[in-house]
Amino acid sequence: MEWLRNTQRIFFPNGLTLLLHPIENSEVAALHFCVKAGYFCEKDSEVGLAHLLEHMYFKGSEKFSRPGTLGIRMKALGAMINATTSYDQTNYFCETPAESLIPALEIMADSFAAPIFPADELRRECEVVIEEFNRKLDSPSSYSQELLIQLAFQEHRMKRWRIGTPEQLRSYTRDHLFDYFYRYYQPQNMVVTVAGKFDPQTIRDKVESLFSQIQNRKLAKDFGPKEPTQTELRYSSRKAAATQSYLHLAFHAPGVLHPDGPALEFLAFVLSAGKSSRLHRHLIERKRSASSASCYYIAYEDIGLFMVSAVTDAGKIRAAGVDSWSVLQDLCESGITADELQKLKNKLRLHQVMQTEDVLSLAETLSYYEAYGSYQRMEEHWKRMQELNAEEVLDAARQYARLENLSVMEFVNEEVPGISGPEYKAHLLQGFVPPETSLSPPFVITQHESQPRIVSLPAPVVRSGRATYILQPDHHYPFVAAGIFFRGGRNEESPTNAGMTQLLYRSALKGTARYTAEDLSFRFDCLGNPPRSSCYRDFGGFTMEALPEFFPEMWRLLLHCLLDAQFPSAEVETEKGKILSSISRNMDDNYIRPVQLFHRAFYGDHPYALPDTGFEESVRTLDREHLLAWKKRLWNAKRAVICIVGSFDPDQLFQQLEESLADFSSDGGQIHIPQRHQTPSRREEAETRPKKQTAFCLGFPSPPAGSPENPKYDALQQVLSGMGGRLFLNLRSKKALAYTVHATTISSLYGAAFVTYIAGEATKEEQAMSAMWEELEALKKQPVADEELENARHALVGNYTLNTQTAASRVLDYANSYLLGRPLPYAPLYREHVNQVRTEDLLRIANEMFNQENSTIGIVRGIKGVAVEEQIISKELGR
Repeated sequence: MEWLRNTQRIFFPNGLTLLLHPIENSEVAALHFCVKAGYFCEKDSEVGLAHLLEHMYFKGSEKFSRPGTLGIRMKALGAMINATTSYDQTNYFCETPAESLIPALEIMADSFAAPIFPADELRRECEVVIEEFNRKLDSPSSYSQELLIQLAFQEHRMKRWRIGTPEQLRSYTRDHLFDYFYRYYQPQNMVVTVAGKFDPQTIRDKVESLFSQIQNRKLAKDFGPKEPTQTELRYSSRKAAATQSYLHLAFHAPGVLHPDGPALEFLAFVLSAGKSSRLHRHLIERKRSASSASCYYIAYEDIGLFMVSAVTDAGKIRAAGVDSWSVLQDLCESGITADELQKLKNKLRLHQVMQTEDVLSLAETLSYYEAYGSYQRMEEHWKRMQELNAEEVLDAARQYARLENLSVMEFVNEEVPGISGPEYKAHLLQGFVPPETSLSPPFVITQHESQPRIVSLPAPVVRSGRATYILQPDHHYPFVAAGIFFRGGRNEESPTNAGMTQLLYRSALKGTARYTAEDLSFRFDCLGNPPRSSCYRDFGGFTMEALPEFFPEMWRLLLHCLLDAQFPSAEVETEKGKILSSISRNMDDNYIRPVQLFHRAFYGDHPYALPDTGFEESVRTLDREHLLAWKKRLWNAKRAVICIVGSFDPDQLFQQLEESLADFSSDGGQIHIPQRHQTPSRREEAETRPKKQTAFCLGFPSPPAGSPENPKYDALQQVLSGMGGRLFLNLRSKKALAYTVHATTISSLYGAAFVTYIAGEATKEEQAMSAMWEELEALKKQPVADEELENARHALVGNYTLNTQTAASRVLDYANSYLLGRPLPYAPLYREHVNQVRTEDLLRIANEMFNQENSTIGIVRGIKGVAVEEQIISKELGR
């Protein structure tokens, strides 16, 4: 890891650790502050305090005491700021244009040096955190995982509901916050990391001046009682108010510094990394006992868990448990093949070189390893992962994946027969059937004689041939990110075939005349990050990443699939099952569902009204013949836009791309252009669900993509959104109506919308709706202040820069800009247009747009009042 040599570590006299990682060619910088304390450091009487303090960090400091100042100032810098609380760390972070790094550092540092925790802000913020509590209860996947952790731990503090209960949260005072703060927020217990473009000496001096006056106190960490060894399988089932069922299996595992950690992490890769992974092949593709499955190893300072999770139907949840256990046991008995091992090590190589793309992710990773001993452990960890042999991974599996070490949580949306822990154990043992282990044979990757020229271009180049090519060679990315996109698709669907485009892209890599679905999955996983399908409103496509030596083979394999996709009926049925499961899960999602309802009401009979997954009734009717016809319609060279960023020779690659498209059709495939959508079709689309929160999406017509008015609507959106925006400051911080509230623009070729979103306690629905309209009406009455508009401009330009750091994000940005009719590169022109927006522009469009007769709402209503069952849940979580 040669790039790691660029990292500097400085220890200050007061114990503060500073890591510096300058990147000369970057345009941005990141700050990451790691406090080595979290939920584990809370006494039983202060559960939720660590997380509440994280929220209160943003409420002001001695130098920046006015409420909302931190968010407003960060918006003015074009910066993004946030924080997270975990079991043994609390992390605060900021990503900013490089020129704004020093003022961002000054703002964040003052909240560590001199927080004020205003009492009135604390009272309101408690209610915001309670809305976060409610949101978690309304999320089946999050809630069920919390219940699993409660089951797995009986003594350790990990058993507790991390966020605290409403009763606990409302009991805390400023004194509680300061007590916890002074115990753990000390220089000797912190790591500050800076990555990106900056002068190291300047940042070192600035950090020293800002933190040198902060004094240490006695530091005595107390993680509470140890967890005794588990000696028998634990099982629990809970009825879920959900459309799907969730299965979680957890095995106790060691902490992050344990020598078995790399083997357990590698084991998780074996089980769930890619579509050729063991869990995906057995549970989803072969047995169809689950629609999704994942596996991960989470580890903290003194404890860890190895977890397997699946989404399924209530009637299949027991089968999913047996199938998961069978995969684990078969792995322990039959071993890992050499090809499987090499496949995963190829993936690890790519992930390793991609770590330096995003400066915030890099800073976070450096902080993480430093907090657990040394940032240099990162190199040791990756080296150990590459050196692992199959037997070492299997030894870890056999040691920890044992029935007496297992906890099982079934979160079921329908009644299933009752069962005890011993009965569940017998169920697993009796149902165990070794999965059919059939891996593709090894294959030789075609080696290309010519090596890429080391070249970087400052902007993408558009070239025409059989398709349209957007190429930006940049050797700072030591890999290749690519995308192939086709115009049309979803905007050509109707209610009778809704979901067709989604099914087409999902099924494209599931078999050709030459390769089976398993062959393709294995080969793609060997080569890098396999092609991922995306279906946007006006185009769809595939994106992928690979090391330069593997990219030609991955591209050849993808083009082979697009040309020769056979859509085997059995594979199509599997993909349909995944889509149907997604349709059901979306009904439970308090963001996706109200937005879907808004689109249905807003767009009426326009194709944009259709959900990207289609409807259950339309998806069930689709078959192989439909897909072959849709493929012929969409996958035409004239519709194709190919975008590639990274390490390559542009002339050589252009020739290879042209040759690869030789067999693609350039005839037919005419795009059906839908009529432009003009006005809302209906005023409201509503549903009532068994949830604690009500969520609504309130929207208005706005100009379609490509309109010169778009930057003005973006600026108005920024005035409302973000930590320094009016909705956050007034509806969340001042009125405590929600945890999540924002505005956004949904820009498409044939119709667009400006929407606001808020989710809060069901009893506050009328209040939230009224408050949202008050904010919109205020924008109609007087112009936005010059300073507020200037902050919005900086936020828009800054966010654009931050969001296009990675090669993959550039691929998508270039393709999206080109397909929506914007010039390339779009960033300089966008900056120019944003800076031309005036306060009178915002006043005008607010008056044109924010009117009752012009509005549409999609709303998912929760159940008002607290049910007895919810009171019981609250008591259980607080135990």
